[in-house]
Amino acid sequence: MFRNIMSKDLLPILCKETWHLDSRNECEIKFKEDGTGELICINELQAYIAAQIEWKSLSAKRPNDAALSNESKHQDSPAVVAQFILDITLTKRHITSRGPFDNYYINDERLTDEAFGTRQYHVNLEKGNFHSAFDMRMPSVPDWAPVFAYRLVFDKSPYPLPSLWKEPDDAPDPEWFPLADWREFCAWKLERDAAQKADS
Repeated sequence: MFRNIMSKDLLPILCKETWHLDSRNECEIKFKEDGTGELICINELQAYIAAQIEWKSLSAKRPNDAALSNESKHQDSPAVVAQFILDITLTKRHITSRGPFDNYYINDERLTDEAFGTRQYHVNLEKGNFHSAFDMRMPSVPDWAPVFAYRLVFDKSPYPLPSLWKEPDDAPDPEWFPLADWREFCAWKLERDAAQKADS
């Protein structure tokens, strides 16, 4: 039976919403309360990873309890509201929330066996006023870009590094998707009025 040591107020923040790397819902990580989840990397019509994951929290602490109930802060001064150590296991199984992916060249067809298995991550949960990592790489953030209330910052990317892909051409274009750099995922989209109020 799956057991999670994370507190009852932190677990819904982590698990209720999907965590986005971009604004088009193409690259995401999702945690479910039953210890399963998803890791997705898609670029328009090209799918690279659409895999189920398994996860568990080895530790969780809250260095800033007050920030959970405070209004969102400015993006340039986010508050770290929790810190986790997570074991995340990447599996070869296709996700079931999208698809079907039966005719796609994904997961173990692109990745070596060493890419699958359990890795440990140190993760900060931040509260503030955030744009997705993709949007932040643009010369200027588009006006339409959503703003999020929470951000997960991993100590290393949950995506397999270039050495774990079978062929260089199997991996995403490094200019579009530098695998080692993608460590920040946002969730809990703010309404436009609320985001503008937080910036004022």
